[in-house]
Amino acid sequence: MFFPFIFAMFGIYLATYERKFRTIKIRAVQTGWKTNLLSKQLSMYISSTLIVSISLLTSYIIGMVLYQFVVQDIPASEFKLEAIPESHNIFLQYFLSLFICFIFSTLGFYLGTILKGYMAPTLIFVVYNFIIPILGKFDIRNMLALLGHKVFDFKGRVQLFIPTEMSLSLVFISLFLLVVLSTVITYYVSEKQTKYVI
Repeated sequence: MFFPFIFAMFGIYLATYERKFRTIKIRAVQTGWKTNLLSKQLSMYISSTLIVSISLLTSYIIGMVLYQFVVQDIPASEFKLEAIPESHNIFLQYFLSLFICFIFSTLGFYLGTILKGYMAPTLIFVVYNFIIPILGKFDIRNMLALLGHKVFDFKGRVQLFIPTEMSLSLVFISLFLLVVLSTVITYYVSEKQTKYVI
């Protein structure tokens, strides 16, 4: 719930910081608008990959340390421990998390670029993510939840909702079309916007 929102805010920030610090005129003169947008997008993807990777590694190390700390204080020999089969692949979980980061940071970046500010895209994401209920099977939250239920194990954890079933190929095609369509719209609108008036 908060994970996509945080990366959407990250994308919005990257799209709007030049307007905030009034350096967009300098960048518009130094590089073309396409190069500027593309460099921001690539840096956003690299940063997202680093953030997710460092978070995963840090949480794994902290989990191991805390487990060893707790096991020292609890007599583990008194409990019957059974091996729990791992039903999901950690690499698939990592790549799905990265995929979700890329989707929401991209959508945030595109909204920030089109709307030329931080407040309107932020309000759109707050309303969409926290207020509006799931709108059907083609809602992006439903499609990503469906992928999450295929990759992650939700036993013993709170489920906010059970996603509406649809084929995985349709999910990937829909998400791909969403990103391609929003990319085309963003680059078209950005080309039409002037870079010299803040």
